[in-house]
Amino acid sequence: MSDTIAIFFLIMILITGLFWIVDKNEKHILDQKSYSSDNSYFHIKKIQLTKFIASFFPVLIIVFLIRAFFYEPFQIPSESMMPTLLTGDFILVKKYAYTIKDPILHYTIMNLSSPQRGDVIVFKYPNDIHLNYIKRIIGLPGDKIIYNPFNKILTIDMNCQKTKNFENNISVIHKNFIPQNIMCNFQYSSKNKKIVYYTDSKEKQSYPLNFKVFQENINGIKFNILLSNTVNDDINCYYQQIGQKKGTWIVPENKYFVMGDNRDNSLDSRYWGFVPIDNIVGKANYIWMSFNKKHNEWPIELRLNRIGKIR
Repeated sequence: MSDTIAIFFLIMILITGLFWIVDKNEKHILDQKSYSSDNSYFHIKKIQLTKFIASFFPVLIIVFLIRAFFYEPFQIPSESMMPTLLTGDFILVKKYAYTIKDPILHYTIMNLSSPQRGDVIVFKYPNDIHLNYIKRIIGLPGDKIIYNPFNKILTIDMNCQKTKNFENNISVIHKNFIPQNIMCNFQYSSKNKKIVYYTDSKEKQSYPLNFKVFQENINGIKFNILLSNTVNDDINCYYQQIGQKKGTWIVPENKYFVMGDNRDNSLDSRYWGFVPIDNIVGKANYIWMSFNKKHNEWPIELRLNRIGKIR
């Protein structure tokens, strides 16, 4: 979708640019002599139309450059990043947070910095680069990630691939600091007789469940997540890395392990693997608009209290 918009902007820039060049070359026609009896009514209208279309040229260039190299807007379509991001949030993604890329072929022009643990990023889904996903970085290259789907305990061993030891353990602390329940819609498969959200089965029914808000602290990096005592992941559906048992992953070089903040309702690295650095679009920075809405439904109301920086 992002590539389509970029190509559309380029086409419109080329078209309006041609009109802009014609308008500049015919500037002498726009003086008082151009309105003499020697010029037809239709010729004057053609000049005015050319000038009108040409006026969009500088605006389109500015918008294209902002979207391509600075900030690009995205909409949150699902519940996978609750409670940090809600369905109906409109966010700005900082495109130059890590690299500067060619907006069409996405060739890296310049490296600026490396993604950090805890960053919320937008990236191209590795199994279908036409889809944009948004998740939080949990594991950096070289980290060993262990996730227990039953007790929800996350363990991170830093740089175990390089140091060959597992003593650099990062403490991951869960603190239940907001005593409230949040409803999320799961999918119940009548075929499998269980709650699933990663299936393609057509036999699905909406199944709302209660979730609790926790604060997760990963080595001083704090953010809010959702967990449920009712839902356990099916570990058999986890992505199994060669040489590792299911539920354990060692992040390869130039790749990242990402998870949704809605831990029990997120299709993330646990299921399909790692995010290559070249797939990263940018870092999610701000919520610039938010509407109270459900998936595939019209907005109900404006949520001005959600506008601000993403944590």
